[in-house]
Parts: sequence; structure tokens; C-alpha cells
Amino acid sequence: MNAPKGWATTSSDPDVRVWTRPLGLTEAGFYHDLLFNSTADSATHVHLRSIDPSAGLFSPANVLRAWTSVRRRFPLLCAHIEEQHPPHHPGSSDSTLGAREPQPHFVIREADIQEQAETTLSLGTVASFSDAEHFARAIFDGPAHLSPHALARMHVLWREDRPAGAEAHAILVFAHVITDSASTSTVLRVFFDTLASKEDFPHAPIEERLEMYRPLEETLRYPAGVSEAGRRWRRAIGWALHSVRRRGRTGGHTLPRKLTTHSSSTPARSRDLVYAFTRSESTQILASCRRARTTFNSACFVLGQLALTRVLARRFLSGAMTPAEWAWRAKEPMFIFGPLSLRSYLEFGGPGYEGGGEGEVGFNVSWYSHTMPHMPLGVLAGVETPRQYSGQLLGGAPPPEDLLSKERFFHRSALVGRGVEKLFAHPRFLDFSLACHKEAADVSRVEAEKWVRNGQQVKHDSETPKTIGFDDIQEGQTVLSLAGSSLGDMDVRIPRAYPLPSTHPLSPRSRKSHPVRAGYSTSPSPASERYSDAEPTLIVDWWLSILHARPLELYFGSVMRHGTIELLVFWDENVYEAGIIREWLDEIVLATRSYLCPETGAGDLDTQMMQSRL
Repeated sequence: MNAPKGWATTSSDPDVRVWTRPLGLTEAGFYHDLLFNSTADSATHVHLRSIDPSAGLFSPANVLRAWTSVRRRFPLLCAHIEEQHPPHHPGSSDSTLGAREPQPHFVIREADIQEQAETTLSLGTVASFSDAEHFARAIFDGPAHLSPHALARMHVLWREDRPAGAEAHAILVFAHVITDSASTSTVLRVFFDTLASKEDFPHAPIEERLEMYRPLEETLRYPAGVSEAGRRWRRAIGWALHSVRRRGRTGGHTLPRKLTTHSSSTPARSRDLVYAFTRSESTQILASCRRARTTFNSACFVLGQLALTRVLARRFLSGAMTPAEWAWRAKEPMFIFGPLSLRSYLEFGGPGYEGGGEGEVGFNVSWYSHTMPHMPLGVLAGVETPRQYSGQLLGGAPPPEDLLSKERFFHRSALVGRGVEKLFAHPRFLDFSLACHKEAADVSRVEAEKWVRNGQQVKHDSETPKTIGFDDIQEGQTVLSLAGSSLGDMDVRIPRAYPLPSTHPLSPRSRKSHPVRAGYSTSPSPASERYSDAEPTLIVDWWLSILHARPLELYFGSVMRHGTIELLVFWDENVYEAGIIREWLDEIVLATRSYLCPETGAGDLDTQMMQSRL
């Protein structure tokens, strides 16, 4: 069989099959993040329960079998990255090998799919749920679990406080260079189904699977008839548009933080905080958004901005913030940033796999930015000193609706939504979306090279972290207020019970194609009792994805699972104090209840915040 499109075979031995291809621009950026102490990588912690402990679902043999099957189905998980010199072309000006910079390449050896399965899987025990949580959250604190030679790992921990075979925790760690949110959920779902069913569906030839793994920049679906020269011209236009948009974003501010001259070059000490609303509250929140013709994703950014306003107002009114800083912050715009899936714009597809590209393994995301108006001041408009304010206070700051009326809240939420819709509708959307990738990749490369030169050690000196004030912001500098996104209802992508019945659109037993169901052929399987529906044997009780934040990062997201909405905050503890983040999340919950939970209101905050987990 010929080499898959975009890949080259590097072995002349037919029994030793190896494929390689250079990383795309976006992938190269995340490769350098990986070198920078696994920045931006993720770990997903899953609590699993076997309905019949005697079934042996969590036995070492069954776990290894399922993990090996997943690796065969998604061979990009088995790739490693090598720096290779590009091939020399006769007549080119770089006549010496040293004149050509090595480039990172994916390398996939077919033998590694089976042989390296055990080395990327670890088995162990934990005494309790909290011990499993501690294990998962410590992954990005110590030595890196991932490397260019291992881009995906899995830990399975058996619970000692439960009957043998009853419960286990699976922690899957992925490098961002090969996964995004959509593909992570695919790998989890396929692993759970394979583990629960104790059966394997046919695997496509590896060449066919590799066809799906090409760089984002090479798989964009341009209008028919656009030549390669035309694509280059469109990319140049995209860069020009991006540059104009970028010049218009200067200034900004965020939560109080402390920095040193090394902060941006120090791997984040990543921390997370989670808050879960009740089912009743979650239903009210979604109903309120529907009535207002907005989405919770759009509302989240306004909630985050309003919460930040109350955190800062509390400091200003108590005298902890100078009037000069308050006056500066009151006039500054606020910049938000978030991921943007490009999967529906790519040339996915292939024999028997048509429609599976929405869930395929690989990184297929861009980013969007939005400029929000200044903080909602309401009754604080025109207040220059704390003594000038004599209005009511709720927890040391004006109540949310005294700062932003419900009407203005939903108006701001609609503005965020319309901004994203306008972005998608732009005729050069793909071109200027990809233009920002070069800047991000360049920053990642510079920081990774600096980290490697320093021996992969944090710089320790006598410099004391400095609280950043308005006079520390250089002219032309952009301060990101927060990054974030909503994953939506994840029960669709990661159901609770396995194996999935044939009626479920993402089940391998379904004979209908689906845009998210990757890795399985839609061609009929031989009639067999083996592939018939069965009662569920495995339950996903709970799961959480843990991000390794970037230096200086403040990331706010939301997800709906098992009928409840959860708020998630990830941050760099080297820069932000945990107490400030807790205060901010308290305010987001308060604001959510004030605007979106008319039956609950803000009064139950103190008792409900006990659901938060750090």
C-alpha cells in the first residue's frame, strides 16, 4: 500500500514499518509547550464502577487489552517526536547539513503500538477517592509524565476501600500536540466501551488511519478550485487582517497578581477549583439563557467580568486599592480569549470512516479573542474615593444588579455571542484565525528553548514577586483578562454507562455514520452474538479534566455532565493567590444565581459553596 497522504515511509524492511511526517506550525508550538515542562497538556481523572465486581473489568489483562486496542485504533497516540533535518535537494543554497535547522517530526513505528502499550500504562492502588484526586492533581507538579517519546499515558488505580474489582480510577494524560477536547473525549469513550465489552471491533489498516492525521494547516477545506498559490495568497491576507485586529488590542487588566521578571519563563504551578450547581439550578440557568436568546458560554464571560468587578470594588471601597488604580481600571477595556474548534472546516473523511472527523484524534483548534467594554460600574460610576459611596453593600461591594442591571447583563452576553457569530461569518475567517498561530508558536519555542538552556530548572534568586499596578503596564502592552470556554453538555460525548447500545449514535455497534464517532468503520460486521447489545457493565461515576495552565494564565470554563453545570477555574499559583481565585469564583456563583436562577437567588451562597473542591 502507498504511504498515507502527508506521511513518508522510512524503512526498507517490509517487516519493520515506520511512518514519519513533519509537524505543522500549530503542532510545533505545542511540541515546544511539551518541552516546557508539559505546559498546556492535560490529565483526565475518571472514577469507574463495575456493576459486577467479579467480571474482572479492571483486571490487568483486560485493562492492557483495552489500552492496546485504543492505541491501534488511534495510532497518533503511539507517535513520538524526533528532531530531523529536512531532506537536502540538489542545487539548493544550503549545501551543508548544519545549514539546515532540524525540524520536529512525528514518528510512528507499527511495532510500538503493541510493544509500548505496557510502558505507557501504570497500575496501582489508592486507599480512597481523595487519594486518587491527590494523585491526579500532582501529575503536573513533579517530574513531567510526558515527553517527546511518550505523548499519551494512562494510570489505573484500584480502590483498596472497596470490594475487589468494584471500583477503579483511570487517569489519562495527553500531550496537547496530539489532542484537543473533542479527541480526548473520543479516546475516553472508546476505552470505556472496549473495557466494558471485553470485545474488539475490526481495526482499519494503519495507513488508512494515518490519512486522518495531517497538520491543521494542510487540511483546511478551501472553496473548490483554489490553487496552492491561491491558498498562500489567502493566508497572506489573513495575516494582514490579523495584524490590524491585533494592533487595536492594547491595555486591559485582570485580577490582582504578583510577577517577577521570570514569571513568563517559569512553568505554571497549576491549580484548579470546581463548583457544581444542583440539577434544579442547572435547569434554571439553561432556561434563563434560552429565554434571553443567549448561551451560557456567552454569559460566562460577562459573569466572570462582573465577578472581577466586585472583587476589585471590595478592595477599592475598603481602602486596599488606591483611587488612582481604581480610576485606571474603570476605564480599561477587558480582553477575553478562548478556543475555537475548526473541525467542521477540515477535509476529514475516508473509506468507511466518513463523518468521523469531528471526533478524530489530533489538534484541530484555533482561538478567538473578544474585546469587552470596561467594568460594569453601575452605582460606582463617578465614584472617585471610597467616602463618596454611600449605597448598599453585599459582602463589601455593591450587589451585582446595582453594578449591572439584568437587561444590560443579557445585552452584554448577546454582544459576546454576536461577536463570535460575526467571526464565523467573515469571508476570511479561516485565514485570519490561523494567522495568530504563528505568534503563539513563536512564543512557545522561545520559552521552551530558554527552559532547556537553563537545565529545565526554575530560576531562584533574591527577586521578590511584585504586585502589578497600573503604572507597570507598558504602552502598547495587552493584558488578557481571562481565557476560557464552555464544553457544553459532555454527556453526549462521554455517556455514563457502557458498553453503548446500538441505538446510541456513538456506539461501535451502530451501523450509521456520525460526525463524532471516530475510529470505527460503518460497514456491516459479520453477524455474530459477539456484537449484539448487552446490559451495561461499567458506570462512569465522575470525571474531571485537569489542565496544566500556562505561565500567568487564568482560565475559566464550564461543563455540563450528569445533568449539572460545573464551573472550572485553572490558574498559575505562582502569579495568583488561591484566596483571590476562591473569592472570584464565589462572586461568579453569586452573579449566576442573581441573573440566571430566579427561584434560588443569591441567598444560599454560603451553604452551597461547600461543594467546591480545590
